[in-house]
Amino acid sequence: MFGCSHLRNKTNYRFTARLCNYKPNGCSCNLYIEVYCVYAMGALGSDVDSYYLTDSTNFRVYLGTADEEDEKIIVKCKGDSILVEKTVNTSSIEEWNWPKVVERKTYSLSYLTSLNNF
Repeated sequence: MFGCSHLRNKTNYRFTARLCNYKPNGCSCNLYIEVYCVYAMGALGSDVDSYYLTDSTNFRVYLGTADEEDEKIIVKCKGDSILVEKTVNTSSIEEWNWPKVVERKTYSLSYLTSLNNF
């Protein structure tokens, strides 16, 4: 899946969310998640979105894709470490569903800031 260039298409912008917007102690990482639709099924099924991590000035890193129906990309920051997890649902029945981590990546914020690949 990493070789598919259409999955990195940034034509159909969806939204940008601030990563640490709702942390109780506040967070000074100033990171954002940008989401773009890369495959739209319409009434026939769920869409597939691509996710990027950015600080809006120094870097933009592709995190992966997720099907809106049963996949999620979760990003957590703690100091200089950024943990990215991709989860899939284990059941279509809500009471029996436990998200399963299928992919996990860790990034260094100081390293990403030094990339200057924006």
